[in-house]
Amino acid sequence: MNETLNEATVKKQLTKKDLIRCFLIWETTSESCLSYERLMSMGFCHAMTPIINRLYADNKEERIKALRRHMMFFNTENNWGAFIPGLVASMEEDMARRYG
Repeated sequence: MNETLNEATVKKQLTKKDLIRCFLIWETTSESCLSYERLMSMGFCHAMTPIINRLYADNKEERIKALRRHMMFFNTENNWGAFIPGLVASMEEDMARRYG
C-alpha cells in the first residue's frame, strides 16, 4: 500500500522543467491575448497548462475543472505576473496531492 501511495505522490510532483515552461509561456503570451471580459486570464490559463497536464494527467475531469478555474477573471501588473503563476502552481500541486 505504501508503494502505491508513494508512486501517486511522486506522479503529482512538479519538476523544474514544468515550472520553467510555465514561466516562459507566461512571459511570452501574457499580454498577447487580452479580452475585456477576462483580461489576462487566457494567457494565465495557457501558462498553467504544463502544470495542469502534469498533475492531472490521468484524470480528464480534473483537468477540465482546473482549466475552468484558471479561466476566471485575472489581471495583474507584469512584474507580479512572473511571481503569481509560480505561487498558483504550488497551490495546484498541493490541491492535487490532497484531493486528486
